[in-house]
Amino acid sequence: MKEKASDIRIPVTVGGITFKNPFYVASGPTTKTVRQLMRIEETGWAAASIKLTIDPAPYINRWPRYGLFKDRNALAFT
Repeated sequence: MKEKASDIRIPVTVGGITFKNPFYVASGPTTKTVRQLMRIEETGWAAASIKLTIDPAPYINRWPRYGLFKDRNALAFT
């Protein structure tokens, strides 16, 4: 019988929580929907970071988002 990715166990404990392996999906476009989270589990990943569990307050986009300080030879991004 062929092993599936979900059958492989290489446990790791982080902060008192034991995961089945040390691999998890970082927060981003791949953790946006419930269906994506289900696929993450189905394909054997140990965990996924979803960043937010509630709707955030409206995002305020400040302008400009970056600045060049020629006198200090520095570029800043907010």
